[in-house]
Amino acid sequence: MNFLKTVRLRKPARQLADMDVPDTVWKQDFDIADRYQAFANEILRISLLGIAGHVFLIREVLTSNHRSCHTLLRENKLPIGAAAVSLVLAAALVLAHRFFSTACLYHQVLIVRSLKRIGSPNWTEAEKTIEKAFLGQTRKEQQDDHRISRLLLISSALLFATGFACVIFVSIRAFQFA
Repeated sequence: MNFLKTVRLRKPARQLADMDVPDTVWKQDFDIADRYQAFANEILRISLLGIAGHVFLIREVLTSNHRSCHTLLRENKLPIGAAAVSLVLAAALVLAHRFFSTACLYHQVLIVRSLKRIGSPNWTEAEKTIEKAFLGQTRKEQQDDHRISRLLLISSALLFATGFACVIFVSIRAFQFA
């Protein structure tokens, strides 16, 4: 059955009990997701600080009258550019991770509510069949969102590490020129 047709056929909750989900069912999932998002937020925060610091240092070098500063910039274009690009991409991927991570939690709530509906005697077998189709599609979407979210978080962490490795390399080179 087509997913959009399934969603259209799916009826809204008949009573509040259809929507009520005990904390014990979802709290652990949300706590784990909160820890992942806290890790992602730290990557975002430090990436943004790194970008700001990097831009400040480049501006100082460009406005400096010392020849060694301009030589440093000219000889290290690749690591300076790689640091900036890596940190910006890390921050962008963290934001995308947060979107997909939140979508996973949304799907989790839909799944729990669907399971509750399927187990409820208040729904007809035809409605439960529609709900099972909706549940299957929601689980598939959650798996896809989780896969993307995980890939985005891993990629952002790797880009973050690459960016700061380049920043450290350029900083060491700057001390050698000084």
